[in-house]
Amino acid sequence: TDLLERDVRAARNALGFSHPMLGVHIRQGDACSDWSRPAACVPVGEYAVAAREMQQRYGVSRIFLATDSSSAKEELEEASGMEVVSLSGLDRASLFASDLYIEFRVQMGLVDRRQVAHSTFVDLLLLAECDYLVGTFSSAFSAVALELSISRKGFVPPYISLDIPWKPFRPYQPHPGVSMQNVPRA
Repeated sequence: TDLLERDVRAARNALGFSHPMLGVHIRQGDACSDWSRPAACVPVGEYAVAAREMQQRYGVSRIFLATDSSSAKEELEEASGMEVVSLSGLDRASLFASDLYIEFRVQMGLVDRRQVAHSTFVDLLLLAECDYLVGTFSSAFSAVALELSISRKGFVPPYISLDIPWKPFRPYQPHPGVSMQNVPRA
């Protein structure tokens, strides 16, 4: 929509978004409580290692970070030694810090659905504009960001998945109909 395009353009300008840019998606919130997902919460240091690999290979020095973590930006900046930019104005701690999936919290009215949807789409579209991508492809968000990037560019950009391989148009599928979220581990 025009509103979303305007907001993406405004975010791009506010961030000083310029190419080349490495997109990094770090999911550290609700997915960490679901033990059915492989490596659901990869430590930020592993993202930093992947970012430095992209820097060595392609000369990229700036990172656009999409995350549900309030601390990931500072951790990634320190561990990678690269400049990290992300959307400002989000209270990530109150919006995303929960063991209950964000989708459920939206349905239950515990968070502002418009704010969640808006920030999600802006993050996703900015990730798709990046020249390189690092994420976990067990997360549909990282997989969709790569697929949007491919559709915009017409080729597969360099990427690193920190858990499972990318499967075109089919992100990770846990056991059908089963969610292990909030089930205590033995």
